[in-house]
Amino acid sequence: MRAFFDAVTLLTIVPVPFRKSDPVASGPARSAPLFFPIVGMGVGLAVAGAFTIADLFLPIQLAAALSLAAGTILTGAIHIDGLADFADGVFGGRNAQDRLRIMKLPDVGAFGVAAVGLIVLIDWAAISSMATANIWVIFAVVGLMSRTAPLVVMATTSYVSPGGLGRSYSTLSRSKLLSAILVALAVAFVAGGWLALAAGLAGLAAAFVVGLVANRRLGGATGDIYGAAVEVTYAVCLVAAAAILDAGDKFEPLWHGL
Repeated sequence: MRAFFDAVTLLTIVPVPFRKSDPVASGPARSAPLFFPIVGMGVGLAVAGAFTIADLFLPIQLAAALSLAAGTILTGAIHIDGLADFADGVFGGRNAQDRLRIMKLPDVGAFGVAAVGLIVLIDWAAISSMATANIWVIFAVVGLMSRTAPLVVMATTSYVSPGGLGRSYSTLSRSKLLSAILVALAVAFVAGGWLALAAGLAGLAAAFVVGLVANRRLGGATGDIYGAAVEVTYAVCLVAAAAILDAGDKFEPLWHGL
């Protein structure tokens, strides 16, 4: 259970029943990333609940905005911060060392502001276009796949930051990471059928691209890259879900056909 609680601590502000002062100590906590998908699914369900309640009393556009705010508060805005640092570093600097230095700066530059603004706008527009009928399945799958994104980056990059929490997980084997990714895809398929699986694959493809960019521009990944992958995957999954709904299709759990 230590590894699961560690995952909760890293991805949310939810208090857990062990000391937060040493969340990456030796032992089972090193396998915490393997629990990221299930924690992400829980976050997605919480956001779906916020959206459903808000939609009862408010226009859908405002409900979408409040659900995004709820998700940001629940996660402590950690992934948004990673996206901003990633954009500043990748699009600035003259070499890998300079880009890594920029990413560690406490301020946010123009690229970071633009990246966050665009991602939030895309998320809001996608959620605003959805009906509440599929919202629980959609947010569960989007939360699941977006928190699987760091595993894709871990499996395709090396960790280059000299410090940070991510270094504690760099020893995870690729076979374990790939197994966790496949399990997450299987859960998405069970929860929403082939269309949910397609949306999830689209999101993980975006995470793979984030890893490729990190390899090319930075020489590998950092914790900020993991956060950026979460946000990009989240947006791509939402856009894919909105496109599926706009085409007249819907997400149905496999047990509906039984």
